[in-house]
Formats: sequence, C-alpha cells, structure tokens
Amino acid sequence: MSDSSSSYRQILKSTSIIGGASVINVLIGLVRIKLVAVMFGPVGIGFLALLNNIMAVASTVAAMGLRNVGTRQIAEAVGKGDEHHIAVASRALLMATAVLSVLGAAITWLLREPIAEYVLGSADKADAVAWIALGVFLTVVSGSQGALLNGLRKINELAKVTIGTALVSTLVGIPLLWWGGEAMLPVFVLLPPLTTLIISHIYARRIPKQTIQREAGSEISEQIKTMLKLGGYFMLSGLVLILGLLFVRMIIQDNLGIQAVGYFEAAWIISMTYVGFVLGSMAADYYPRLTAVIHDKEKAVELVNDQAEMALLLLAPILVAVMALAPWAVRILYSSDFTASIEILRWQVIGDALKILSWPLGFVILAAGEGRIFLFSETFAMLVFSMVVLAGIQVFGLVSSGIGFVIMYSMYLPIVYFVARSKIGFRFRSHVLMYAAVVLSVLIFVFYLTSLSESIALVFGLLISFVMLFLGLQRVSKKVFNCGFFDLIKSRLIQRKSNGVLK
Repeated sequence: MSDSSSSYRQILKSTSIIGGASVINVLIGLVRIKLVAVMFGPVGIGFLALLNNIMAVASTVAAMGLRNVGTRQIAEAVGKGDEHHIAVASRALLMATAVLSVLGAAITWLLREPIAEYVLGSADKADAVAWIALGVFLTVVSGSQGALLNGLRKINELAKVTIGTALVSTLVGIPLLWWGGEAMLPVFVLLPPLTTLIISHIYARRIPKQTIQREAGSEISEQIKTMLKLGGYFMLSGLVLILGLLFVRMIIQDNLGIQAVGYFEAAWIISMTYVGFVLGSMAADYYPRLTAVIHDKEKAVELVNDQAEMALLLLAPILVAVMALAPWAVRILYSSDFTASIEILRWQVIGDALKILSWPLGFVILAAGEGRIFLFSETFAMLVFSMVVLAGIQVFGLVSSGIGFVIMYSMYLPIVYFVARSKIGFRFRSHVLMYAAVVLSVLIFVFYLTSLSESIALVFGLLISFVMLFLGLQRVSKKVFNCGFFDLIKSRLIQRKSNGVLK
C-alpha cells in the first residue's frame, strides 16, 4: 500500500470512528437542545449559552492550555518512541492539572457575584455562577484525561467518552430540567464535564503505567515549566476566542435583547455541530500525527493536504444540503420561534467552507509549538468577527453575526496559510484548491437561489449535494481502496456471496 493510500485510510478510519461518535453526540445533543428550546424558548437557550460561556472562559484560564500542550508533548514523545518521556509528560500533566483545577474553581466561586452582575445582568444570579465554579474544576480535570488519551491516540476510547457523555448527561439532565425548571439549568451545564471526567478516567486507568525513577523529578519540573510557558499562549488564544464570542453575545443582547442571543445560539450550535464530526477527528487523530512528523517537512505537507482534501470531500455535500435545508433544519431542531436563525445559519455555512480549509493549517502552528503566532492569528480572527458584528448590528441586525463569521475566516485563512508556508513550505495541491473553489461557488449559488424561491433552492441544493456526495465517495474510494466506489461495493458483495457459498 502506498504512503498516500495509507494516509487517506488512516484519516478515513479516524474520521469514521470520531465522526461516528460525533454524529451520535450531535443527534443526542440536538434532542437535548430541542427539549430545552421547547421548555424555555429562546430566552432559556440564551441563558444556557451565557452559562456555558462563563464556564468556558473560567476553565480555559484555569487549564492554562494544558489540554493542547499536554497532547502535543505526549504525542511528540510517542512519535519518537520514547516511553520514558511519555511517562514524564503524563505525570507532569496530571500534577499541573491537580493544582490549576482547584485554583480555577476557587477563584470563580470568589468572583461569583461580579460575574453574575456583569455577564448575567444581576448579582441575584450568583448562585448559578457558584455551580459553574464546580464545572470549572470538572472541565480542567477531564481535559487532562482527554489530553492523555489524545496524545496516545486512543481513538476508540475518545469516541466512547464522547458518546457516553452525550447519552448520560441527556438522560440525567432532561428529567432534572423537567422537575426543577429553569433553576436546574446551572446543574444541566455541569453534567457534561462531570460525565466526561468519570468515563475518561475509567479508560485512562487502563493505560499501562510506566515506572518513573526518583531522579526524574527535575525532568517533570521542566516539563511542567514547558507546558505552562507554551500553554500560556494557548490559554490566551482560547480565552480570546471565548471572550470574543461572549462579547458578540453581549453586543446582541444589548442591542436586540436576550431573545436574539437565543437565535444566534441556535444558528451557532447547528453550524458547529455538522462540521464537528470531521474537525473533531482532526483534534483527536490528525493533531498528534502531525506533531509526530512536523520536523519532516515533506511528510507534514503531504499530511496537511491529505487532511484538507478529505475534510472537503466529506463535508461539501453536507454544507450544500444545510444551505438548502436551513429553514426546515431550524424549525425541526428548535421550533418555528427560531425563524430569525435561518439567514445567520446560511452565512455561517459559507464561513464553514473557509473554516474547513483553515483548520488543517492552524494545526501546523499548534504542532510546531508556535504559541505566539497561534495567539496572534486567533486574536486577529476574533477581533475581526466582533468588530464586524459591532459595526453592522445597527444596519444589518442579527445577520451581521453571520456576515462577520464569513469575513473572519476570509482573513484568517491567508494568515494560517502564510505561517504554514513559512514553517513547512506548505502549498495546497491544485486539485484541492480547485475543489474548494467549486464548493464555495455552489454555496453562493444556492444562497442566491434562496432569495428567489426556497423551493427552487431546496431542489437544486439537494440535487447538487447528491452529485457532490457521489463524486466524493468516488474520490475517497480511489484514494483508499484504489478502485471506484461502485466497484468497491460490487467486489465486497461478490466476496460476501463467495464466503456464503464456502460456508
């Protein structure tokens, strides 16, 4: 098997495992959000979004980027086959996490009143923030377990954690909301990190422990210093993204009300959901693989191109389908009260096409350990997004958030491309760029059709989506199995029939 076919097969395998888990997670999550939307409406969705945002900001600061850096350090040691350094990096990760998780929770609890007043609009909601403090502890600790599994490329275990978290948090959370009403929303926010911690800990305990000599204490200290130094940049990068989203939500709330935040959140969740099954596999498998080969520029360039092409092939039909089905998707997944989310979602679909190209390049910066550059690129992107929303909300209303999303990735893509070019000499393969241009053109065309007729857009959009699905399956099949998709199906059917006869 050629190196190219092996690379595509690995990407397809990891995407199918993590992607399959993400699809299940998405379906369960959509049921969860649908029930919350029905019970509490746009206001409840908006309040839930703000609580999640508070927890994300606090846990991002508390974690000091340890999940990203821990994954990187462990994956780098795995790439070298150095068992000793794997054990040292793992121990350093767990020790740093133990301290940071407690500090993060304590500081969040102490600041519960000003946080409630500034973000939630009233100090009376300080009790809700107090619950979030516990969520910060759970999120930081579970993040270290995830980094360990991720760095060791335990793909099956990561998939099981994803599915288990979605299932348990939903089965427990929805009855709690039904019983306790809106007062239970803070507890509802806690359930995912709690479940993640429990399940990931079960799998982490099964990993064979390496004995570390006492003399390795200085190595562990150095690893912790490295993690905190590099993690500081990643923490600030994550903080910028989360604070930027919080700022955008606050702009919407101040200008259009909490209900509008719910509309924005609905579109955002759908947008983040359907790309999650591919982008999630990048974080779980592609990132540690890229880290292991980042110093071999030729291999790194090949891997980035393979990942970008596979992501486009898998997601292009979905992007076009979502563009065409946006009105039905919003009404089915939420309710007819969320009609204002439809146009935002369509703009975000176009932005997602650019995002799919950007993400494989962004991981080059992470794998190379370029914390400052990563911080700059993420800060610039979020600054563009928030400024477009701030400047456009009085003119374009809520749609400014969708427009801002497109502009953000239009400017972010050239930045990460330039960095990847300077670090590993990266260039997109010509057919990858050509297919990306086709996808963007199709999305813009279907978007235009929606302004003429929803029915026409639906028919053409779904037709084009099926064509792109067929072409994508053909390309993937040829890359992975060296034959067309239908030839592959035919050969498998013949093989099954032959096995049946032999039996």
